[in-house]
Amino acid sequence: MLSNKLRLIINVLILLTPTLINLLKHAGSIIVSLLVFLAIIVFFTTKQATFSRREKLIMSSFAGYFLVCLIMSVAHNFFDQESILQWEVDHELRMLAFVPIYYLFTKIKLKEWIFWHAILSATILSGIYALYVALGTHFSLRVIGPYNACLYGYLSITLAFMSLFSYSYFYEKDRKLVILPLFAFACGLLAAFLSGTRGSILAVPFLLILFLIQIYKYSKALNLKQVIVSLCAIFIVFIFLFPNSFMLKRFNKAFDDAKYCIDNYDCVDCFKKNQAARMRMWVESLIIIKDHYLFGVGPKGWQEKVTGRVNKKEIAPGIEKFQSPHNMYLAMITSYGILGFIMLLLIFLLPLFTFAHAIKNNKDKPAIINIAYSGLSLIFSFMLCSLTGTLFNRNIIISFYSIMLAAALSIVRPYINTNSSMGSK
Repeated sequence: MLSNKLRLIINVLILLTPTLINLLKHAGSIIVSLLVFLAIIVFFTTKQATFSRREKLIMSSFAGYFLVCLIMSVAHNFFDQESILQWEVDHELRMLAFVPIYYLFTKIKLKEWIFWHAILSATILSGIYALYVALGTHFSLRVIGPYNACLYGYLSITLAFMSLFSYSYFYEKDRKLVILPLFAFACGLLAAFLSGTRGSILAVPFLLILFLIQIYKYSKALNLKQVIVSLCAIFIVFIFLFPNSFMLKRFNKAFDDAKYCIDNYDCVDCFKKNQAARMRMWVESLIIIKDHYLFGVGPKGWQEKVTGRVNKKEIAPGIEKFQSPHNMYLAMITSYGILGFIMLLLIFLLPLFTFAHAIKNNKDKPAIINIAYSGLSLIFSFMLCSLTGTLFNRNIIISFYSIMLAAALSIVRPYINTNSSMGSK
């Protein structure tokens, strides 16, 4: 049995996790290390937990992600006549942390109020921080967070929608408290907006549809009217701010670059150094995939292939400085082939189906539905943002996804195992 002191330490860590990860450099790595250490202690000092087949599949997908990347990395090193001991899988190795962290959360029986307060506090503080930085620069620069603007934008928009799904939770507590998730949502949206991250803003309509489905199916009519009016008010403010914003300039540049790239891609001397960089990287990835879709070219292969084409003056220079194509799906296929792509999909889709199962089979338990939808928004957000960023090549993203996914799954766990047999130890 867990001591009260240990349980308190773990709960405090969870409460602080999303805030520290999005606002403090290296916090994600430290927190993951602490949670894994505590999980080992709990594993050896308490009765071991049992897991259902569904849970085992999810944990296996994270382990499989690492193993596939490791095997493919070693194989590419061998065939490229490099040392097989030089592995480019340090980020993939961190995926394994999900397993002990999930084990730890199942043992402490994480409470939903801790989950919601952790998410809401992180979202509100992210918005306040972004506004403070923007005011200090007279709104002339992107808010970069602890690492860079894109990562800050991706996490902020994820937090915004995860917070929004707590609407029904606070509505049931006290109708006046619905101001908290709405304010948090506005703060998260503001943080993403001020970061100038186009990929995060493009995810908004899809995540908003998910929220409207939840609020329409599982909330009262008055609740629905209130939330729609509130959301409309929030978006009207952002639409008013948009015309003179840094974000609009970035969208206009993206459209201009895309058109220019389509018209002039074969012209080696037409491009400036960073012009249409993402689109050019995506095109080069598709060229690599065409010839190497089964096994990829290894984690260093994308940059080597692109650099080779630049040196031969087959394509315009500028994109060879990037180590990956700024698209997680293309990065996995070019690096590890179809199998790597499948493993990436599994760490998204297996927990996604689990949350969907919890929603479908617990229609009389709104508390579980709220957590499950928040988990869905986490996954959908990362799936959408992976279209414009190589997300799992950054420790901050891996830490956030592993911890928050484990937290949400551990809360809905008793309600997804009801109709499935429990596995062995």
